Amino acid sequence: MVIKIVMEPPIIRTDYNNLIKRCIREFGHEKANHLGALITSFRDNHNETRNFKFRIFIGKIKYVSFLVKGGWGKLTRTKYLIDESKIQRYDRRNNFWYVTFRIFQYGLKIAGAITEFIPHGGSIAKPILEFAGRLSGYGAKAIGYDKGIYHNIKNVGGQCRHFIGNYIKLYSGCCNELYCCSPCHNEDKWHKWIYANYFICLICVEHKYQRYIGGDFTCPYCKYKHSIRPRNQYS
Repeated sequence: MVIKIVMEPPIIRTDYNNLIKRCIREFGHEKANHLGALITSFRDNHNETRNFKFRIFIGKIKYVSFLVKGGWGKLTRTKYLIDESKIQRYDRRNNFWYVTFRIFQYGLKIAGAITEFIPHGGSIAKPILEFAGRLSGYGAKAIGYDKGIYHNIKNVGGQCRHFIGNYIKLYSGCCNELYCCSPCHNEDKWHKWIYANYFICLICVEHKYQRYIGGDFTCPYCKYKHSIRPRNQYS
């Protein structure tokens, strides 16, 4: 089964949280904890609000297809593939249109250079070509083609706004959602954080929740000792 969601923009943090809750309902906690870590990693590191799509895989199995409408639709839609090791942006369609616009721009420049040798027709054609060149430039900019973006999911944990070296996701005891720390949770929710008994290690991305005792965040699977320190002490 694949969760397929199509939404109208703009998307907000609550939409991602609702997606995680649906994953819990559809796949159970064991699979949903892994999917939730990937979803929150994308949410916290990609400022997308409209006209994008991402698909999430565990191994070769697709679990989530998430589409947000907007912009020029398929012509300019940004697409992502997410799995255990990377978030990959791929814009094959955008690449085609970007190259097309750029070739058109160069063609207009060549045509504009030729008009310099035309005594009368050139004075009429030159401003038209310049105007068309500006339009094609706006088109290429709107598409905004970029090469694929790769990064390990384990590095995403370091983006926590409150702690350094935070390569974990905590499973909150209050709303059963994944957060990198309790202050991030409290900024996103109306209720206060209830102490979590489980976390997921973003170094090994173990599929099961891992219990910790007394604040010791040593992963029992990969043995990585998470040295988590408040940012305000080192700013």
